[in-house]
Amino acid sequence: MKKIILSLLFTTVATLTALAWQIQNGSFARWTQNLTAKPSVLEQIELFWIRNSSPAPNKSYVTQFPIRLKVELLSKIELPDTCQNRINIDFLKKVFGDSPPEAQGFENEFVRIESVDCLGALNLDRVFNIFMSRDFQSRNIQGLRSNQVVESINQVCQETAIAFLGKSSYCFTQNIWRDANRYVIHSYNETNAANIQAPVYFREVITVLERLPDQQIRLYNLAYGRGPDLKAHSLVKSVIRKQQAKLINDLIQSARP
Repeated sequence: MKKIILSLLFTTVATLTALAWQIQNGSFARWTQNLTAKPSVLEQIELFWIRNSSPAPNKSYVTQFPIRLKVELLSKIELPDTCQNRINIDFLKKVFGDSPPEAQGFENEFVRIESVDCLGALNLDRVFNIFMSRDFQSRNIQGLRSNQVVESINQVCQETAIAFLGKSSYCFTQNIWRDANRYVIHSYNETNAANIQAPVYFREVITVLERLPDQQIRLYNLAYGRGPDLKAHSLVKSVIRKQQAKLINDLIQSARP
């Protein structure tokens, strides 16, 4: 279960050692407009109906799905200038209320994870560098078999082994924007290796590391993911909470002077 949560659905971290992430600044609105799903993102969505041999919805549903969900994610990241720890974990029956019947199997079992963590008065750049580092990733993503990064395009390819579900192998691109007080990281899952046992049909994650007016650092994360069907939802939620607490404690301890 831990591997499912921290590799398939939730993680945005990747290797930083000796690498230089491509980080944009300037107009945030222009940056968000450029966060478009590549054709391969749509192909992974369509993979759900191919693997399940079920009738697929029309093409417009697939095309519009990441567009509509991105609007949802971006609408959530403007938080008040205060910080209060929380985590909400939901297994959805539907992502959108007006989705066609053919989309029911795909949208059912979507996982939505939203968390806010108050890290204390730390250095923002140091927190970002640790959060994105190989050592931090190795300690906090269970079952990671391999991790490859092409820093010139911010692409990350990972392979994991998941108990009872099998192996996953997938790639995603991390788009990063920053200003003086904030890093924003956004990614879609873009590819699955051929003939894998546990595909990631869709994953979109947005993470915000932000310095508040009182100099506290806040970590906000919102993730939507659809991989293999998960059972025992209450157990999964418990595992997520424990792993998130471990990750945050590690991040705070590592970022202290």
